[in-house]
Amino acid sequence: MARGWRDIGGWRDIEPDLSAEPYVFAAGEPPPGVSPFALIYEEEGPTLVLTRADADRAGLVYDYVAARITLRVNSALAGVGLTPRSAGPWPPLGSAAT
Repeated sequence: MARGWRDIGGWRDIEPDLSAEPYVFAAGEPPPGVSPFALIYEEEGPTLVLTRADADRAGLVYDYVAARITLRVNSALAGVGLTPRSAGPWPPLGSAAT
C-alpha cells in the first residue's frame, strides 16, 4: 500500500507547478491529430481541455484562457482536505485556485 498523508495537517509540502502554456476549453470531439489534456463528456456534449496553441492550430473556438496548475504533494488516496487547502490564493502564482 502506498504511503501518504491522510489529513490536512501533513500537507505542508504542497508545491504548485504552473504550466508554461495557457489552456482552453473547447466544445466537441477532438479533431484528428489533436491530443487533449482532458476530454470530459457532459450532457451537453464533449468538452476538450487543451493548450491554446493546439486549439488555435485545429481552428477550435474557445472563450476562456486558463492556467494549468499541478499540485505536487505526497498524499494518500484516502486523504482529506485538499480542496480547502488549495481553494485559496497561491501567492507564488499570483492567482487563486478553485
